[in-house]
Amino acid sequence: MARTKGRGRAPYASLVEAISVAERIFRDGGGQLPQEHIASALGSKSIASSTFVRKLAALRHFGVVEVHGNTVKLTSLGFSIAAPASSEEKLSSLFQAFRRVDLFQLLHDRYRGKLLPEMNSLKNILMREYDVNKREHAEVWVKAFFDALETVGLIDRRGGSQMVLSQPQIAPIMKPPAREERKLEPRSESLGEVDREEPGGDKEQIIRLNFEGGPATIRMPAGIADNEIEKLIAVLEAMKKKPQAPKGA
Repeated sequence: MARTKGRGRAPYASLVEAISVAERIFRDGGGQLPQEHIASALGSKSIASSTFVRKLAALRHFGVVEVHGNTVKLTSLGFSIAAPASSEEKLSSLFQAFRRVDLFQLLHDRYRGKLLPEMNSLKNILMREYDVNKREHAEVWVKAFFDALETVGLIDRRGGSQMVLSQPQIAPIMKPPAREERKLEPRSESLGEVDREEPGGDKEQIIRLNFEGGPATIRMPAGIADNEIEKLIAVLEAMKKKPQAPKGA
């Protein structure tokens, strides 16, 4: 493989930090804030500090902000991350931000659909094939790449391995299996059993009783104590023992 253009440091801010700053710019400024506010959010005391300058450059590298004078504004991609219309839009936007970093894109294209290599192996590959010229830089690149994969949801760990996905995937919302109605066997010695469920969340309970002559259903407020249910059963059992009037009387 041909060696690529020489590379220095990885983005000084992580994708997680880029998300946090974008959300703060939207929350506190509606889409734009003075650099001083951004410096505070990034843990810097001054906009002239080298740490802030590098982190701001990383945010621009991810494509989430642009700088106009002393003002930092969200880009359209930044708005999609900070105030998405859906979880799908946010995940798609994070994927775009991830691939704006050229080495991330190259590594993702190389390993998607394949097993993620060990960290030490990837460090060596970066130095040999991608011209990352210092081992400490390679270590930072690898950690940043692994963290970004996690953030975007591009690692599939099913089967105990780590497969790099081509596209981020949102886990499908699984509907709980349909509840089978429990049929209560008729009992001659007692009123029956109690089947409690809450179909309306915490608003009501259904109490199902199985009489010798057929089932009965009673709806009651949620939170009824078990001893109160037992009282109800006792009352119904007492009613059952009362002599019934002859038919036609």
